[in-house]
Amino acid sequence: MIIDKDERWTFGHALNVEDPTVGTFIRTTQYSKISLWVNDSNWVLASIPTPNVTKGWKISSVMLRYTIRGLGWNDIGDLLDLPPELPPGATGPGVIDKIVIRDGDETVHEFEGLHLTKIKDWETLTLALPQSKQFKFGLGVSIHVFYEGPVGGDDVPAEILFASVGLGFVKETSVDLPARPGTPPSSP
Repeated sequence: MIIDKDERWTFGHALNVEDPTVGTFIRTTQYSKISLWVNDSNWVLASIPTPNVTKGWKISSVMLRYTIRGLGWNDIGDLLDLPPELPPGATGPGVIDKIVIRDGDETVHEFEGLHLTKIKDWETLTLALPQSKQFKFGLGVSIHVFYEGPVGGDDVPAEILFASVGLGFVKETSVDLPARPGTPPSSP
């Protein structure tokens, strides 16, 4: 058996939000950005192109190309010398805490309990599924984002930017190797 791999991405400006009345959502030529104020939360939604559903492909991972900013957050974080993981009781910029993969109206997998925050530059994140999963319909990724409050005391919005969202796929392929010279053909 050979494991064949594929990745399918959607560009950031193709994303959407569940509730357009919460936060400010904009698309640029390079990314989509959601700006949240204290206690705001929303879902960012991506539709992912799929390989042929009849050819045995399975979902193996979800991938994000993203960054999280807050006006002055990186400066404040550096000035306060905060560790990458915020201390108990501290709040930070926007947070990604849950990513859900959907197959039509069915949930394929949920990554819960995430605390993705405080990123100075763009990052590519890959989360592998514990076990590859089959799919039948159109695939989507839902990303839950929220903002607890400012670290430095200033009420500034958190900004979460997405350049791309993608899914990884795998497929087992059997290969018929040619017989060695002088080997009799196998009988059916």
